[in-house]
Amino acid sequence: MMKMKNFRLRLYKNILFGALCAIMCAGLTGCFGRTLADAENGEDGEPPAKGGAADVAGPSGGSFIQNELVGLFDSEREAKACAELYGIELISYSYEVAVFRCEGDPEKLIAEGEKNGWPELSLNHVYQAFD
Repeated sequence: MMKMKNFRLRLYKNILFGALCAIMCAGLTGCFGRTLADAENGEDGEPPAKGGAADVAGPSGGSFIQNELVGLFDSEREAKACAELYGIELISYSYEVAVFRCEGDPEKLIAEGEKNGWPELSLNHVYQAFD
């Protein structure tokens, strides 16, 4: 009887360990949240109607995703309120990072927000480890 109890305990520990390893590997390989391909191609996999995605030179020479802004918010509710304030669309929210889609010049929206004291937004820059 004791051997069966120890066997079950070891089995449960091994299953739990395997599940934790799978979750960690999925997170490290980028299975959670949006990928660069999602941002470039839109939510439905089709290329965006206006402009390309990455490879747009920013003011500091870096590249950013055209017509997208990002901001840090404690909750999705705050991100939605910010989207209404700016008159833009909330695309995604995860890990306190909100991604917005805007029409027109995103830099003008950022300047308008700074002038009015609205929550801070910035261009959705693309960072790559290797070229």
